[in-house]
Amino acid sequence: MLPDLSGFDLAKHGLSGLDLKPSHLWTDDEMDRFLDALRLECADPVLGMRYTKKVAQALLDLSQCRRCGRCCDADPDHPENNGVIVQEEELKTIAKHTGIGYSVLIKNTYREKKPGNRSIRYLKQPCPFLSPQGCKIYRSRPTVCCSFPITNVVDDGKTLVKISVRCDYGRDIYKTVLRMTHDSAPPI
Repeated sequence: MLPDLSGFDLAKHGLSGLDLKPSHLWTDDEMDRFLDALRLECADPVLGMRYTKKVAQALLDLSQCRRCGRCCDADPDHPENNGVIVQEEELKTIAKHTGIGYSVLIKNTYREKKPGNRSIRYLKQPCPFLSPQGCKIYRSRPTVCCSFPITNVVDDGKTLVKISVRCDYGRDIYKTVLRMTHDSAPPI
Protein backbone atom coordinates (compact mmCIF):
# COMPACT_ATOMS: atom_id res chain seq x y z
CA MET A 1 0.00 0.00 0.00
CA LEU A 2 3.00 2.26 -0.15
CA PRO A 3 2.67 4.98 -2.77
CA ASP A 4 3.65 3.86 -6.26
CA LEU A 5 6.06 6.57 -7.32
CA SER A 6 7.08 4.95 -10.61
CA GLY A 7 6.57 7.39 -13.43
CA PHE A 8 5.96 10.27 -11.01
CA ASP A 9 8.53 13.04 -11.41
CA LEU A 10 9.37 13.88 -7.80
CA ALA A 11 12.25 16.15 -8.82
CA LYS A 12 9.82 18.35 -10.75
CA HIS A 13 8.17 19.11 -7.42
CA GLY A 14 11.35 19.48 -5.37
CA LEU A 15 10.94 16.05 -3.79
CA SER A 16 14.03 14.21 -5.06
CA GLY A 17 15.01 11.31 -2.84
CA LEU A 18 11.56 10.91 -1.34
CA ASP A 19 11.20 7.60 -3.15
CA LEU A 20 14.17 6.29 -1.14
CA LYS A 21 12.60 7.13 2.20
CA PRO A 22 9.79 5.02 3.72
CA SER A 23 6.56 7.05 3.70
CA HIS A 24 6.02 6.66 7.45
CA LEU A 25 9.30 8.57 7.95
CA TRP A 26 8.30 11.51 5.76
CA THR A 27 8.05 14.80 7.62
CA ASP A 28 4.71 16.60 7.66
CA ASP A 29 6.18 19.11 5.21
CA GLU A 30 7.31 16.33 2.84
CA MET A 31 3.91 14.67 3.06
CA ASP A 32 2.08 17.94 2.36
CA ARG A 33 4.37 18.76 -0.57
CA PHE A 34 3.86 15.24 -1.96
CA LEU A 35 0.07 15.58 -1.68
CA ASP A 36 0.24 19.02 -3.32
CA ALA A 37 2.23 17.45 -6.16
CA LEU A 38 -0.37 14.70 -6.58
CA ARG A 39 -3.07 17.37 -6.73
CA LEU A 40 -1.17 19.41 -9.31
CA GLU A 41 -0.64 16.31 -11.46
CA CYS A 42 -4.30 15.21 -11.09
CA ALA A 43 -2.98 11.94 -9.69
CA ASP A 44 -5.31 10.85 -6.91
CA PRO A 45 -3.68 7.86 -5.21
CA VAL A 46 -5.05 4.37 -5.77
CA LEU A 47 -4.66 1.94 -2.89
CA GLY A 48 -3.84 -1.69 -3.53
CA MET A 49 -7.03 -2.87 -1.86
CA ARG A 50 -10.37 -3.89 -3.29
CA TYR A 51 -13.17 -1.37 -3.01
CA THR A 52 -16.16 -2.45 -0.92
CA LYS A 53 -18.66 -0.36 1.00
CA LYS A 54 -17.16 -1.69 4.24
CA VAL A 55 -13.62 -0.69 3.22
CA ALA A 56 -14.82 2.73 2.04
CA GLN A 57 -16.61 3.35 5.35
CA ALA A 58 -13.59 2.24 7.39
CA LEU A 59 -11.44 4.71 5.46
CA LEU A 60 -13.99 7.52 5.85
CA ASP A 61 -13.98 6.87 9.60
CA LEU A 62 -10.25 7.70 9.77
CA SER A 63 -11.01 11.43 9.64
CA GLN A 64 -13.89 13.90 9.43
CA CYS A 65 -15.39 15.88 6.58
CA ARG A 66 -14.79 19.64 6.94
CA ARG A 67 -17.74 20.40 4.64
CA CYS A 68 -15.47 22.56 2.50
CA GLY A 69 -17.54 21.98 -0.65
CA ARG A 70 -14.66 21.01 -2.93
CA CYS A 71 -16.50 17.81 -3.82
CA CYS A 72 -19.55 19.87 -4.85
CA ASP A 73 -17.78 22.30 -7.14
CA ALA A 74 -16.52 21.59 -10.64
CA ASP A 75 -12.86 20.62 -10.58
CA PRO A 76 -10.94 22.47 -13.29
CA ASP A 77 -8.16 19.89 -12.93
CA HIS A 78 -10.58 17.09 -13.88
CA PRO A 79 -12.70 18.42 -16.77
CA GLU A 80 -13.69 14.84 -17.62
CA ASN A 81 -15.83 14.80 -14.47
CA ASN A 82 -19.44 14.80 -15.63
CA GLY A 83 -20.93 15.94 -12.34
CA VAL A 84 -22.45 14.21 -9.34
CA ILE A 85 -23.91 10.78 -10.02
CA VAL A 86 -27.45 10.75 -8.71
CA GLN A 87 -29.97 7.91 -8.63
CA GLU A 88 -33.70 8.37 -9.27
CA GLU A 89 -34.54 7.51 -5.64
CA GLU A 90 -31.99 10.05 -4.42
CA LEU A 91 -33.63 12.74 -6.56
CA LYS A 92 -36.99 11.86 -5.02
CA THR A 93 -35.50 12.16 -1.53
CA ILE A 94 -33.93 15.52 -2.41
CA ALA A 95 -37.26 16.73 -3.82
CA LYS A 96 -39.01 15.74 -0.59
CA HIS A 97 -36.29 17.36 1.57
CA THR A 98 -36.19 20.64 -0.36
CA GLY A 99 -39.76 21.02 -1.54
CA ILE A 100 -38.47 21.38 -5.10
CA GLY A 101 -40.54 19.39 -7.56
CA TYR A 102 -39.04 16.18 -8.87
CA SER A 103 -39.62 17.35 -12.47
CA VAL A 104 -37.66 20.54 -11.75
CA LEU A 105 -34.78 18.49 -10.32
CA ILE A 106 -34.75 16.23 -13.39
CA LYS A 107 -34.23 19.33 -15.55
CA ASN A 108 -31.05 20.06 -13.56
CA THR A 109 -29.61 16.66 -14.47
CA TYR A 110 -28.57 14.96 -17.66
CA ARG A 111 -28.12 11.37 -18.74
CA GLU A 112 -25.07 9.78 -20.23
CA LYS A 113 -25.43 6.52 -22.12
CA LYS A 114 -23.04 3.80 -21.08
CA PRO A 115 -22.22 0.47 -22.76
CA GLY A 116 -24.99 -2.07 -22.50
CA ASN A 117 -27.78 0.53 -22.80
CA ARG A 118 -27.17 1.60 -19.22
CA SER A 119 -27.49 5.26 -18.48
CA ILE A 120 -26.20 7.32 -15.60
CA ARG A 121 -27.85 10.51 -14.43
CA TYR A 122 -25.66 13.41 -13.32
CA LEU A 123 -26.41 16.51 -11.31
CA LYS A 124 -24.52 19.32 -13.00
CA GLN A 125 -21.61 20.95 -11.20
CA PRO A 126 -21.23 23.24 -9.47
CA CYS A 127 -23.93 21.58 -7.43
CA PRO A 128 -27.05 23.76 -7.26
CA PHE A 129 -27.36 22.84 -3.58
CA LEU A 130 -23.98 24.29 -2.65
CA SER A 131 -24.34 27.64 -0.90
CA PRO A 132 -21.78 29.87 0.80
CA GLN A 133 -22.94 28.24 4.06
CA GLY A 134 -22.31 24.73 2.69
CA CYS A 135 -24.49 21.92 1.43
CA LYS A 136 -28.20 22.69 1.62
CA ILE A 137 -29.10 18.99 1.34
CA TYR A 138 -26.36 17.51 3.54
CA ARG A 139 -28.70 15.08 5.33
CA SER A 140 -30.22 13.86 2.04
CA ARG A 141 -27.23 14.19 -0.28
CA PRO A 142 -26.51 11.50 -2.91
CA THR A 143 -24.50 8.40 -2.01
CA VAL A 144 -21.51 9.53 -4.05
CA CYS A 145 -21.37 12.71 -1.95
CA CYS A 146 -21.52 10.67 1.27
CA SER A 147 -18.53 8.56 0.24
CA PHE A 148 -16.31 11.36 -1.09
CA PRO A 149 -13.27 11.53 -0.99
CA ILE A 150 -13.26 7.74 -1.33
CA THR A 151 -14.03 6.56 -4.84
CA ASN A 152 -13.14 3.53 -6.90
CA VAL A 153 -11.29 2.78 -10.08
CA VAL A 154 -11.12 -0.37 -12.17
CA ASP A 155 -7.54 -1.48 -12.72
CA ASP A 156 -6.74 -4.70 -14.53
CA GLY A 157 -10.24 -6.03 -13.87
CA LYS A 158 -10.12 -5.24 -10.13
CA THR A 159 -12.13 -2.47 -8.47
CA LEU A 160 -9.67 -0.66 -6.22
CA VAL A 161 -9.92 2.19 -3.71
CA LYS A 162 -9.00 5.66 -4.90
CA ILE A 163 -8.67 8.65 -2.57
CA SER A 164 -9.19 12.19 -3.78
CA VAL A 165 -6.63 14.53 -2.26
CA ARG A 166 -8.54 17.67 -3.33
CA CYS A 167 -9.68 18.31 0.22
CA ASP A 168 -8.23 18.07 3.72
CA TYR A 169 -10.50 15.10 4.50
CA GLY A 170 -8.97 13.04 1.69
CA ARG A 171 -5.47 14.22 2.54
CA ASP A 172 -5.92 13.19 6.19
CA ILE A 173 -7.23 9.76 5.21
CA TYR A 174 -4.31 9.18 2.84
CA LYS A 175 -1.75 10.35 5.40
CA THR A 176 -3.24 8.02 8.00
CA VAL A 177 -3.21 5.06 5.62
CA LEU A 178 0.44 5.68 4.70
CA ARG A 179 1.48 5.99 8.32
CA MET A 180 -0.45 2.82 9.27
CA THR A 181 1.23 0.72 6.60
CA HIS A 182 4.61 0.69 8.26
CA ASP A 183 3.21 -1.06 11.35
CA SER A 184 1.31 -3.85 9.68
CA ALA A 185 -0.35 -5.18 6.59
CA PRO A 186 -3.24 -3.16 5.15
CA PRO A 187 -5.09 -1.37 7.96
CA ILE A 188 -8.49 -2.67 6.93
